[in-house]
Amino acid sequence: MKDQFWEAELLPVIDYYKKVLLDGCSIQKGDVEICDLRFYHQRKYDPNFPRIQVYKKNVGRKEFIKNYHNFEEAISKFISLSK
Repeated sequence: MKDQFWEAELLPVIDYYKKVLLDGCSIQKGDVEICDLRFYHQRKYDPNFPRIQVYKKNVGRKEFIKNYHNFEEAISKFISLSK
């Protein structure tokens, strides 16, 4: 009976994060944040090319900031940093 509802088929975590980022939202989990910079900064050459930023506050008394062009790499780094 429960298989007939769409809520029973949940998206994998990576696909869920990708959908949220494509909608222009930032995701924050603890002190780790991920966002798609296309919605905050206008790029001169190709605004359609994704530029995902992963930011973490206190990694060995430093901030961790890294930009990615691949959703899967960025999201897997976000998940590993937020554990």
